[in-house]
Amino acid sequence: MNFKNMPKLEDSQFYLDKAIRRSLKAKFRIHIKDKREYIKKMELKRIGIIRDMLFEDFNKMLENMPKTQELNDFYLELINNNIGAEKLHENLGRISWLTKKINQLSKEASFKIEESRNEKHILTIKKGYLGRIGSLIKKVKVNVKFLDEAFKKIRNFPAIKEMYTVSICGMPNVGKSTLLNSLTGSSAEVKNYAFTTKGLMLGYIKNEGIKVQMIDNPGTLDREYDKMNSIEKQAYLVLKYLTKMIVYIFDASESSGYELEVQLKHFSTILRNFPKIELKVMINKIDISTGENILFLKNRLKEYEIMEINANDKKTLESLKEMIVKRAIGASLPP
Repeated sequence: MNFKNMPKLEDSQFYLDKAIRRSLKAKFRIHIKDKREYIKKMELKRIGIIRDMLFEDFNKMLENMPKTQELNDFYLELINNNIGAEKLHENLGRISWLTKKINQLSKEASFKIEESRNEKHILTIKKGYLGRIGSLIKKVKVNVKFLDEAFKKIRNFPAIKEMYTVSICGMPNVGKSTLLNSLTGSSAEVKNYAFTTKGLMLGYIKNEGIKVQMIDNPGTLDREYDKMNSIEKQAYLVLKYLTKMIVYIFDASESSGYELEVQLKHFSTILRNFPKIELKVMINKIDISTGENILFLKNRLKEYEIMEINANDKKTLESLKEMIVKRAIGASLPP
């Protein structure tokens, strides 16, 4: 899903002011000589414009919000953690209430104007209508502000699709982004210092009619969920709800700035938190690593099938891609 086009909301009064201006500027063809009837038709049309514009603007707030029944668990938990599902539902409910009240008041005012036999009374009804509508708009000011903040947060949600997903994990600067680029042809930015990832980096492998979603999973995820920043929480939830395979990368050269023991500790954390996800282990940067470091990792990881790789190892990259595609094909077949 992609939420980038969710609109920015204005202050609630903005929408009423816009509707009133439009109603006053509108040109009407009313061929009635009687002044009272002319004013009556004019004000009925203006009320109609105000009603329609307000309903459209506030109803769009409801329509633009993703329907919870259409969201997977990943997005539902993101909403709950970043916004609060109950608060969101409550504020949307207030906007829904407003649209109903706008229609109700507009209908009541129109009926009174239709029945009126006095020009001054028609204008009094119109003034009272605008006053009551204005009062309603003020009541939802805080709700519109809340929804604007919610929309802003949702716009920053990653656009992750529901398909076979592989998460590339490891400490910062071990080569995750480089691997993502090599496997998918995407262009994740590679930098040589810690915690530069601004969001989840995505790419896709397309092969034999199968599409695989590859995610460069940022952060170390080595602290309690409540203490993680927003990007780390997204990374954690991707692993929790969407990931079918983890490709874990070790930097045997330690040029990333992380000693092997630190990387192994992080590896254990991933294993402990996500024990049921299929795991593939890669030892990276073997071209600039010592044989001692490579052997140390192999001994500590001897229960796992290990792939060794360096920056120019196209053969191993192709083998990894083929293996991932086969797993995705297998996952797509009926049990």
